[in-house]
Amino acid sequence: MYSVNTAKSAPTIAPTTAQTAYLRAIFTTIEDGVPVRRARLCERMRQAAPTVSQSVGRFAEAGLVVPGDHRELELTEAGRQAAVIAVRRHRLAELMLADVLELPVQQVHHEATKWESVLSTDVEKSIVAQLADPRLSPWGNPIPGLDQLGVRLDPPPLAVSITDALGACHAVHAVVRSVSEDAQDQPELISELVNAGIIPNAQVRIEDHGTYYVVRGLNTMKLSRRRAHIIKIDAIEAQSTACDNVVLPFT
Repeated sequence: MYSVNTAKSAPTIAPTTAQTAYLRAIFTTIEDGVPVRRARLCERMRQAAPTVSQSVGRFAEAGLVVPGDHRELELTEAGRQAAVIAVRRHRLAELMLADVLELPVQQVHHEATKWESVLSTDVEKSIVAQLADPRLSPWGNPIPGLDQLGVRLDPPPLAVSITDALGACHAVHAVVRSVSEDAQDQPELISELVNAGIIPNAQVRIEDHGTYYVVRGLNTMKLSRRRAHIIKIDAIEAQSTACDNVVLPFT
């Protein structure tokens, strides 16, 4: 069990919907272990390069991002704090929609984007009080910054990327822990994952085919190395499973 500090919070100036979306995109790109470059943001935001460059410039002027090595973007401490709030509100909205309002899980990500920029801290606390376990989003992604709401819980199970889990192995058996927001932004990809049974807590077999991975759940799905970040698997499960060096043909 856990407790929530229900004391009223001081009012804050909420970021705009566009600012919230950018902060979340940068945070989740980092979370996925992907370098944050403007080209990636163009993909995730579905915006043209000039638009993204202008937005990034405004974030830099506001002291929220700085250029890092190899032209990657990094969040400043102020930017990270703002991004944590944006992601936390988005994922709490997802949980409320799925667990309280019982909206189908495939719809909660899109619907939560309409809520995330208007939630206050007091509403967040009220949502948390209604949830059995607020540590993970419906897609298994950790909800950051819960301590800022007075919530004290053990951290969720550690998850690792497909690439890190396989290492020198050709194949491993694993349990899916999360599906990234990058995938959730793509309805066709989410439908393919769901139809293949590649969802949080599902058991899968993952094979390295060189230029791509094959993930076998209820059905079989091919993932390019560039898209391998969309799935994370149970770290302990992966480490305790011996390498399976039999690679089956992809069909």
